[in-house]
Amino acid sequence: MRYSYIKYPYSKNGWYALGLGIAGLLLTAAVIVSVIVLICYVGYTSAALGFTCIVMQLMGLWFTVLGIIEKDTKKLFVKIGGVMCGFFLVFWAVVIIIGIVRA
Repeated sequence: MRYSYIKYPYSKNGWYALGLGIAGLLLTAAVIVSVIVLICYVGYTSAALGFTCIVMQLMGLWFTVLGIIEKDTKKLFVKIGGVMCGFFLVFWAVVIIIGIVRA
């Protein structure tokens, strides 16, 4: 049986998961750059960006689950978005744990 790549579209929820993963990448980079520029002073802006990134990654993982459940769609963007969202969620969890231990 042959698999047709034209027959099945990309998962709609996969696009959302990928977009949220890319947005999380940009927000994480913004927080890291702002902390480096401000010489390790983490203010309310950095905390708000970090919290926003965590919420976006949770939403991205939810869209990943919805994309995996979809039938007759290609799941390339679902997998990429899910990996990105999972990685940045673990990254922020480690940052929070380090902050609690060192405080």
